[in-house]
Amino acid sequence: MRTGISIILKPTDRRRLKALARDRNAPHKHVWRAEIVLLSADAVGTNGIMRQTGKSKTCVWRWQERFMQEGYDGLLRDKTRPSRIQPLGLDGTVIGRNMQRHRHQEFIRFLNTVEAQVPARKAIHAVVDNYATHKHPKVQKWLTRHPRWTFHFTPISASWLNAVEGFFAKLTKRRLKRGVFLSVVDLQAAINRFVLDHNAEPKPFTWAADPDKIIQAVRRGHQVLDSIH
Repeated sequence: MRTGISIILKPTDRRRLKALARDRNAPHKHVWRAEIVLLSADAVGTNGIMRQTGKSKTCVWRWQERFMQEGYDGLLRDKTRPSRIQPLGLDGTVIGRNMQRHRHQEFIRFLNTVEAQVPARKAIHAVVDNYATHKHPKVQKWLTRHPRWTFHFTPISASWLNAVEGFFAKLTKRRLKRGVFLSVVDLQAAINRFVLDHNAEPKPFTWAADPDKIIQAVRRGHQVLDSIH
């Protein structure tokens, strides 16, 4: 911890922070914020906190100061919007896992990861493409057992409708395109670091395109195809 920062927790705050850090249904960002404060109160140095939470030095310092200024409630909200109107995902938070294959087994494991991290009271809408894995009978059975989930399948050749494609583009451009990776493990580590950095300061996805113009462009394209045929 840098000079001048000292966090002393009241027993009540320590109990609340420990409960938050262990809550599997709590948003991931709330969990690591609680961990930063708990480790700080236990006099763990900045480097140690970074290793245990996977967060950057700037992120650690920011949430130490936020807790000192605003207390426990300061960890549960962002400066710009109250936390009560920020469902996980709509605030730009990314949940990611690296997997060697893309079968229904891996997909279900990922669904379980999301299920564990999103608060139980939240409905989950997943935008997915028409890949066979996403429609596997065992995936359908999983959805039956988890009624708060709704799948929305994008039309063929319209994966750009899925907001995660923009995240993949940013990952490729900023972390992978010019990177040098000597193994799959190195590549996975780079991806994980990018996700952690992104979640330290998540930004909600904002659709900037005018849907009416998109529909008009599609109709013009259909008219051209009809004239060619």
